[in-house]
Amino acid sequence: MSRDYLVIGIIGTVLGALLAEASAGWRRRRRGRLAAHRAAQGRKAELLESRRRDFCAAQSVSYANSDPLLVIEGRGAMLYDESGRGFLDTRNNVAHIGHCHPAVAQAVAAQVGVLNTNMRYLHPTVCELA
Repeated sequence: MSRDYLVIGIIGTVLGALLAEASAGWRRRRRGRLAAHRAAQGRKAELLESRRRDFCAAQSVSYANSDPLLVIEGRGAMLYDESGRGFLDTRNNVAHIGHCHPAVAQAVAAQVGVLNTNMRYLHPTVCELA
């Protein structure tokens, strides 16, 4: 009986340490997100004017006719605006895996560490992808 309590105690200690580590990481990421949100607040009109002036007209802005969505970040199937409001992303092609999926982010980071270009040139991974 006491051996069972020992195993339960060890499992509890390990789970507690994992939870503490995950919580600390969440707090660090949240601080970064809040800083990005604060930096963008009040800039929506300025950014919309810049977009209209500097971009091709064919690259439209979603909801520009009412209240354009100033997207600061995406996580999973959600997009977040400058005030932290969440919106279900029904426009982008990420619904099958979500924004910021760790495996995709890691693969992209690894690739841009090697080569970051379009597909005008021959490269083995383009042929592998096809």
